[in-house]
Amino acid sequence: MGILVALISAALCALLYVRMVRRELPAPMPKKQAVTPVAAGLFAPILATLLVLLIGLCVRALTGGRSLSELIGNLVISSLVSSFLGAGFTEELVKLLLFLLIAKRLNPKNVYELAVLVAGIGFGFTVLEEIAYGSGNAIAGLLRLPGFALHMVFGLVMGVYLGLARYKKQSGESAGKETFLALFLPILW
Repeated sequence: MGILVALISAALCALLYVRMVRRELPAPMPKKQAVTPVAAGLFAPILATLLVLLIGLCVRALTGGRSLSELIGNLVISSLVSSFLGAGFTEELVKLLLFLLIAKRLNPKNVYELAVLVAGIGFGFTVLEEIAYGSGNAIAGLLRLPGFALHMVFGLVMGVYLGLARYKKQSGESAGKETFLALFLPILW
């Protein structure tokens, strides 16, 4: 079932992504610039998982082998902190780092291209995540479908704010607020 959900999600994301790429003016984005972030996004869940393992090992090393739930004591708060460290923070941080590497290499021209690049990373991320989480249960996999494009939306938000930060920086203004929002709005959502 996970493969079916991943294929449906990939088809829907591809439809949205191709439309975004074609809307680039005055001409569509080059294929290399459109495909590279999607390919990088396929590696993002793997890198995020490695980052989660690294954080977990660091927490255990610093606390003498105790877990977060043992340290915090409150089940609700420890669940929120674990979700933040295990998904929200790590996933968005990895997507941001991949975006910075790709943007440096491809040198997008405008805010729209920046947003589309991060949306592409989110597209690749979505495909692997749907295979992983959608394969456990057919009903859970189908319930995940309405949110299939969330990682692309988070990427768009991140890209727009990073584009605004880049514009402000080039204008000589402070870009701290936009840079902060680029990372933390997707994390909070």
